[in-house]
Amino acid sequence: MNRPVSDEVRHPADVPTRRDLLRLSAALAAAGTLGSCRSTGSGKSTPSREKNLEVWKRGRGTPYATGDLKMPGVCQLPGPYRKHKFPDPDKYRGAKPVHGMCQLCSTVCGITGWVKDGRVIKVDGNPADPNSRGRMCARGQAALNHLYHPERLLYPLARVGKRGEGRWRRISWDEAYDMVASKLQAVQRSGKLEEFAFHQGRSRSNDIVQRFLRAFGTNTHLNHRGLCSAARRAANLTYLFESDWDLGDYENAKYILNFGSNMFEAHQGHVAGAQRVQRGRFENGAKLVTFDVRMSNTAGNSDEFYMPFPGTDGAIALAMAHTLIQEKLYDDQFFREWANCGIDALWEQIKAYTPQWAEKTSGVSAVVIQRIAREFAAAAPHATTMCNRGSSAHINGYYNDRAIGLLNVLVGSVGKQGGWCWMFTGGVDGKRFPAPKGPPSPKTPSILVDPPEFVLSNVWNQMKVGEIVYHYLAKGRAKMQVYMTYNLDSPLTWPETDVTRAVLLDEEKIGFHVCI
Repeated sequence: MNRPVSDEVRHPADVPTRRDLLRLSAALAAAGTLGSCRSTGSGKSTPSREKNLEVWKRGRGTPYATGDLKMPGVCQLPGPYRKHKFPDPDKYRGAKPVHGMCQLCSTVCGITGWVKDGRVIKVDGNPADPNSRGRMCARGQAALNHLYHPERLLYPLARVGKRGEGRWRRISWDEAYDMVASKLQAVQRSGKLEEFAFHQGRSRSNDIVQRFLRAFGTNTHLNHRGLCSAARRAANLTYLFESDWDLGDYENAKYILNFGSNMFEAHQGHVAGAQRVQRGRFENGAKLVTFDVRMSNTAGNSDEFYMPFPGTDGAIALAMAHTLIQEKLYDDQFFREWANCGIDALWEQIKAYTPQWAEKTSGVSAVVIQRIAREFAAAAPHATTMCNRGSSAHINGYYNDRAIGLLNVLVGSVGKQGGWCWMFTGGVDGKRFPAPKGPPSPKTPSILVDPPEFVLSNVWNQMKVGEIVYHYLAKGRAKMQVYMTYNLDSPLTWPETDVTRAVLLDEEKIGFHVCI
């Protein structure tokens, strides 16, 4: 990209204030109080579902039906959907398909880029991907912006003013490497290797990063997991010994119990998951019941939808567990074989959490809670829960998700067709392709990696609490000579931005900041 570049680059400093955001939040909160518990019906199926089923059947096998329109590149979707414009096929002539993997989220879907005259002109999903099956989300479709956006940074910049002023000058790569190397050498000379911290957002380069940090000798390798999926993963790990994202066998399920997941719009792996949920519903007769604090796309397309009070998903799940045990609807054989406690011991912990208690706590009727628990048990083992940040991304999230996961254990659907299952992941054959031996792990302790307040933070499969970094620095409990961030826009995406901003501006707390 050939653009004239001055020696000094300025960025605008006018951004929304915290007060503006608080006003908006207050307005949204006020609007949310007008909602109440509601349902789209409790019967076997609803009229809207019957209509959707007709559309689904008409469209199976023929995603797009040719219409009467003469305009090139225009197709007509089956059923009542609107017409959409698609790229003119002529634009693909002479283009070469290049296959790869999308890196814009942790799902990593298979993609095909169409390259013409050395430029990618379109990105599509790869039908050979058994997970996404050739579909792509809006973020993946917008991948070309990462390549060709006019504001994409193609060269290193060095700050020439005070931090936060937005004043920069363009430098060469050699100058950038020398500048960073000299700062790292100063850390080594000081003997305080832990004061070099590498803090990443989402990363697909962990192996290389780990080798680099071990070779340097620092243990201060931080991530964003505490603000992302730590509660969800930790809940899975402590009751099902699996710290990755769970994925129900929705395609073969008969009952999908959803707590706060918006699978049809925004969920980890939602491109694949949404397809499986819909196949389960329309080809296998699965029922989708959703508890969510708002009418999401998934909630609006569910067979039943209820609005609990925020953060009370776990109360509903505990009350359902109460019903399953009290009415002896649980899978006794499965529980005896796989659980590490007896059902009587569990009942002692559960018996106080009645459906009536959950109704007062969540606002969802006790009668509804009991009925759904019975339906869930009747559908087992072809029954699974589904949840995501709606249930886990707040102060009570870990316990919410443990309670929700318990329902799968009680009905014996874990590891069963149509039930809850673990991730299936590929890998490299270590015998055929042994990894090169890298440097040993450093012995240098780091309070940011192993904070005393969170004694298990680095035990649960690196469930690091990177969000404490700025608080520790603000209070003088830690110091950084060099802070290297990768794919981490904490001033924009981190909570408590006032603390984050103040620390990042303070050159006493962070001596040198490298942002990649």
